[in-house]
Amino acid sequence: MNKLQLDIRVYVICFILVGFNNIKLLNAATVNMTLTSDANGLLSVIDNSATSNLSLSTTSNTATEWTASYEDNSILILPSNDINIPIELEKRAIVLTHRDRGRFVFSDGQMGSLTRTPLLRSSASLTSTYNYRPTLFVTLQGAAQNDGPDSWQNDFHTRIQSMLIRPTAARHSQFVHFQVDWDSLKPMSGQVKNLTGQIRSFLSQRANKWDVVIVGFSRGGIFANTVSKKIFGHNKINNLHTFLLDPTAARPFGDLYPNNFIKPVRTNVFGSMYYDNALWIDPPSWVYALLVTSSSNFFTVSDKPINGFTNYGRNDVFFSATGHFAFASEWLNSVIPGVGLTQALDDIWTQKEEIVDGYLQDGITNNLEVITIKARAIIAEIDISIVNGNLTIASQVAISDVPFS
Repeated sequence: MNKLQLDIRVYVICFILVGFNNIKLLNAATVNMTLTSDANGLLSVIDNSATSNLSLSTTSNTATEWTASYEDNSILILPSNDINIPIELEKRAIVLTHRDRGRFVFSDGQMGSLTRTPLLRSSASLTSTYNYRPTLFVTLQGAAQNDGPDSWQNDFHTRIQSMLIRPTAARHSQFVHFQVDWDSLKPMSGQVKNLTGQIRSFLSQRANKWDVVIVGFSRGGIFANTVSKKIFGHNKINNLHTFLLDPTAARPFGDLYPNNFIKPVRTNVFGSMYYDNALWIDPPSWVYALLVTSSSNFFTVSDKPINGFTNYGRNDVFFSATGHFAFASEWLNSVIPGVGLTQALDDIWTQKEEIVDGYLQDGITNNLEVITIKARAIIAEIDISIVNGNLTIASQVAISDVPFS
């Protein structure tokens, strides 16, 4: 995506600020949003506020494959004595989705972007067949200041590729791996919404039900658990496996350490977690004594069991690593019984049914994509004046430090 342009017409700012409760899309509003991409030309998005539907037209001769949708807010009503207290669980949002490139989400003065970057393709043709159901792997890094996926996510892909991609491999099957690189030093709620939407979009394009495996390390474990709860029940998910590696909630960002997993009695949902009963940092003893109570401190919550994460009935949650930041890599390569990627794949494949040539290549040949998620604030300055009956609107709009033109 080279640039995002907004052609501001009368009342266009109502589109940009649709998340604010005191702003409404007016019946007279016509909104033109133009996205310029490498191959797909220009996309025009027009809002019909009477029906809250968005329609698309393109100024290019090439099909764009963009879709637009409006998501209403979700409110929970809590009765308290004679008063009903409304709590907003989900914000209103306008979502633009491309089937191959990613998504934009505009909500509550924020713009979230998700970009899909294919890195590797398999040599399989669209007529290839497999004995096992296809699998979507999603890996989530912990809090990190560096751009790009963590090294353990690369190791993860190397390992699953060696075990699954070769036609002679015992578990040869189609798979796609989403390596998620997210704004891990920012609040995650909007980013969870974006990734959840992308996973749903990907699955909706598939012909068969897929197995989904989500692996999150540290703060990414909190992210992974939330995503699993939101995609559970999708009609293109067969088995859902969630692995939390030393999950750590960051209190300054509003994280909540989970108490339970998804309906643990459901047989098609499997939760595994591992932790080391140690803090994410190794402070001096006097600092440790000052900050730490049980497995919590002023900044993080970690190393607590979560109901429903049974490790396939083994309940072997403890894994000793040399430190928090080495945890994911050491777990991945561990040869200790009941631990590591080899054991995880054994557990996942135990739940798969083998059907000789039962699964045709399901419409995609990518097997590794980097999913980059960014959260940005929308900043708008608007001057409205009426002089001699003439209405004048002057505005400047920017997403963080990137201005629109």
